[in-house]
Amino acid sequence: MHGWKTLQVDGFSLWTNPRTKVTLSAAKASGRVLFLGDPIDVDHAESRVTEIAEQISQTLDRLGPEEAVRQAAYLAGRWTMLLLHGQRQPSYSTFAQSPLCWIVPDTMGSQGSFYATTIKGFVYGSSPTLVAAAANLSRRKDLSAVTKEIKQLRPRGVTYLPGMMTPFAGVRPVMPNCLLEVDRRNPGAATHRRFWPWEENQRTDDVATVYRDFRERFSAYLGLIAQRPKVGVSLTGGLDSTTMLAHLYPHLRSSDFTFTYYNPKDSAPSAAADVFEANELASRLGIQHRVLQWRNPSADSPYAEIHRRVHPHLYASHGAAHAMWADLPRDFTHVNSLAGEIGTTMTRVRDYREPDPAWYARFWLGDNFTTVKRYLDSFDRYLDYTDFSHASLAGYDQHNVAYWELRIGKWGYGKFVDADQSHRCIPAFNDRRLLEIMLRLPQEHLVGKALYHATFADQPQFRPMFAPTDGRKTWVTGPTSL
Repeated sequence: MHGWKTLQVDGFSLWTNPRTKVTLSAAKASGRVLFLGDPIDVDHAESRVTEIAEQISQTLDRLGPEEAVRQAAYLAGRWTMLLLHGQRQPSYSTFAQSPLCWIVPDTMGSQGSFYATTIKGFVYGSSPTLVAAAANLSRRKDLSAVTKEIKQLRPRGVTYLPGMMTPFAGVRPVMPNCLLEVDRRNPGAATHRRFWPWEENQRTDDVATVYRDFRERFSAYLGLIAQRPKVGVSLTGGLDSTTMLAHLYPHLRSSDFTFTYYNPKDSAPSAAADVFEANELASRLGIQHRVLQWRNPSADSPYAEIHRRVHPHLYASHGAAHAMWADLPRDFTHVNSLAGEIGTTMTRVRDYREPDPAWYARFWLGDNFTTVKRYLDSFDRYLDYTDFSHASLAGYDQHNVAYWELRIGKWGYGKFVDADQSHRCIPAFNDRRLLEIMLRLPQEHLVGKALYHATFADQPQFRPMFAPTDGRKTWVTGPTSL
């Protein structure tokens, strides 16, 4: 961590990458608030982090930490919050110390949250590698066997480690919708607990009303992101990114741009279609469009060293990350639609029995994992760790929440981190209130992507059509197009 910034706060030592935005509220009798990253308060149209931190600090002072967590949970943007609070004790220094620290990730845990407890204390970081290095923890002895077995059981498709498992013994994740409670006086007793949902899901089949709320919230959030100096939009031919662009488009400026990856090794027609369809739409709208060639770096490339340091023990695909690093401007704000499926649906096959280890193993990577003791044991611990049950989910669909927490919290967040290596990514769907609005619709409307189609009805210039000959999408042109 040579060259990183250091900060001492209430008995905690903080090391941050030079590009990390650190915002600390003023100290109050009850404690203080520290933000890492870029919170956005859509409810109050506020993106100044100092103002947001002070508002949360005032809530902490007046109403306590639980209410401060609830207020922060409805911040959009991309951030991690540390609440430093508790009975303030005398200190030899001029600053009193708060013995309690609650660590709260943003809606999707998009910056990564990992921790370890040791004999000497407590370590928290944005990657398991950093935590393991700081705590002097070793790689799991069974890591190679686990990763090999996973690829044998699932030769194709996305794979990632199950449940709480990370590449390092003793390093655990803080999952989305959960927080970590740490007491400096007894750091080994750190507690991971669920804090969301607070209220029963308000299910309705009134698509028009839900769409109105969705449009208002999505446009307001994206408009606040677009106030940043330069914006780049990840665009494909998919419905998630097209809907995102429809609500972002009124806020874009001539200097903003779109971009699409192309993997020349991918022979599927859809790979090329993504590029052509995104380019046609951007061209019609008058927005710049760039095509990035998905490729791995050469062995002597500086990026190869970056990747080795970020992922020293577990291989991660990095063709897209390298293309962004090599081909895009530095320090723009990248808006993407990854995880929009939380609010539509990914898993088509539903099994609504009470979640058990076999249910979660099947959801994770498929039927092949439901009889392997290693994974059943892993998810048995994970269910308790996240308090994942029908009762705790308050009427939210267990498949959508599992996708939100496990798939995004253990795999998807890494895609946002990839972007941070050259610029700053703020995910378009990283807003709890937006997701709650989307998830009010029953499952048939989620599968049918009713809110996306309502967007295209509202803004027909963005509407995709499916050609009956080959199933590929084409764009509507004519009097209603721009």
